[in-house]
Amino acid sequence: MRRLSAVALACLALGGVALAGAACGATEPIAAEDEPPTLGTRPGKLTCQEWRAGSDAERLGTIAELTTVASGNANPDDVGPARTLSDADAYTVLDTWCSERVGRGFLLYEIYNRAAAFSGTDGGA
Repeated sequence: MRRLSAVALACLALGGVALAGAACGATEPIAAEDEPPTLGTRPGKLTCQEWRAGSDAERLGTIAELTTVASGNANPDDVGPARTLSDADAYTVLDTWCSERVGRGFLLYEIYNRAAAFSGTDGGA
């Protein structure tokens, strides 16, 4: 199973891709309006196989998308906020499940939503 280094976890704990990029060694900070790279354009169909093939930046961008959808912020007509995971928790959960051979075909959004249902964070990143 792949583990994040202490520096990577500290960067994630800073609160997102933009801050992590600026504070953790990126030569140019990521502008707030820039879209982070993701694993694909279809977050509802992404699998663990794609997670394993992706870069850390693509994984973090995908986590941001999953969090936005789960929080209800993607659709203003949603009933209300749902539970979400911190970026660090989401990364750990997805990386753990996707590291197992049996998880190859699991959908990332299903893993995320099931883990978030047991988290203590309501309504957003």
